[in-house]
Amino acid sequence: MYDCTKLPYVSAGCPSYNEMVAKGDKDLFGLIDGSHVFACFRPNEDVFFIASLIEPYPGEYTARSATSPNNLQSTGIFSYARFKNGFQEDATTLTGLWRKTKLINVATFSAKDDQNTTHAAASDTEISYDNSFRGLNNARTVYALHIRRSTLRFSETYTVAEVAPDSKGSKAPTRPPTNAPAQLGSSGYCAEFSAH
Repeated sequence: MYDCTKLPYVSAGCPSYNEMVAKGDKDLFGLIDGSHVFACFRPNEDVFFIASLIEPYPGEYTARSATSPNNLQSTGIFSYARFKNGFQEDATTLTGLWRKTKLINVATFSAKDDQNTTHAAASDTEISYDNSFRGLNNARTVYALHIRRSTLRFSETYTVAEVAPDSKGSKAPTRPPTNAPAQLGSSGYCAEFSAH
């Protein structure tokens, strides 16, 4: 549960999140099983999203190869899910690698899907996630999320990158019309829960 009065704005997504926690929602609890979980609430909307990282314990790192014993790595998992009006709207899980060196005990994480359209990255300062998909009018849209770990602030944007070729034979993708908004976004705050 999260005290919604800690947010500097009103978010209908925060009470929705608490309602799902109180009811033991299985989809939600499956996401908040990570070692670091961020529940983020959009201002003035019944929308929240979960970004979850499963980080390895220090003893779970192994050398990348016999020739580079100081370069360590371990597997990890990043999960993202967005809920709107109490229903899950989007979900992604990526498996990737945590990397660090013995000399500098700072780990970084990176992951991508097989199609190279979805990426996640994490460090001790920031978490990022992006997903490219075909939206309205078959336009390629990129959703990007950044969470700053020190302040728990988030920023998310939707950017229309290009319009796909039309069905009349034109093979070249086109840019969106110049009078159309190229980018929409929002920002707000997250709550962090940690199992480590």
